Amino acid sequence: YKACRIIMEGFAAWLNKYADACEELSKTAEGEWAGQLLEIAANCRRVSWHAPTNLREAGQLMWGFALWDCVDCVGRFDQYMYPFWTGSDEDRQMIADLIMKVWEHGSHNVVLGGVKPCDGSDASNDITYLVIQIIRANHDVHPRVAVRIHENTPEDLLGLIVETWSEGMSDPTVASDKQIISGLMGYGVTLEDARNYS
Repeated sequence: YKACRIIMEGFAAWLNKYADACEELSKTAEGEWAGQLLEIAANCRRVSWHAPTNLREAGQLMWGFALWDCVDCVGRFDQYMYPFWTGSDEDRQMIADLIMKVWEHGSHNVVLGGVKPCDGSDASNDITYLVIQIIRANHDVHPRVAVRIHENTPEDLLGLIVETWSEGMSDPTVASDKQIISGLMGYGVTLEDARNYS
């Protein structure tokens, strides 16, 4: 626990240094960019020690962690971002920007869909569909996107996956919740934790 606390204190200090750098850059920036730098700084300071309260803060926390730890997989992206989702055009652009940053900086996997850890019901949401549409429009093999499927995956989500493949894309990869969850439980992982695999 002490080691984890030291790591988190280091992460918080790093985010605050990032905020300092953004504030310094804003002094010579022009127009809208100056305001954006100040917003990034405020978001970094907020999430260095506190939970995010909106999608921009959540995105800053996710992206900060991805940069700081050179994360290969950003995990269940649609699940941890969705509580902050309002469905606005600004939110849609924010998700697109984050996915493009993942692509640009070489994180290797974004996980979507699957089941909810608490009850095993379908976990797909608006962000699940949006990310698939983004990679479809970008038509590139990076970032890798994996969609977890199960017996109750919506037909329209399966259709979107197949449609994306039919246009020459090798992604999204699909992973079987039925096989992986039971396999993890065979190794002694609890049901709730197994349902939350990435």
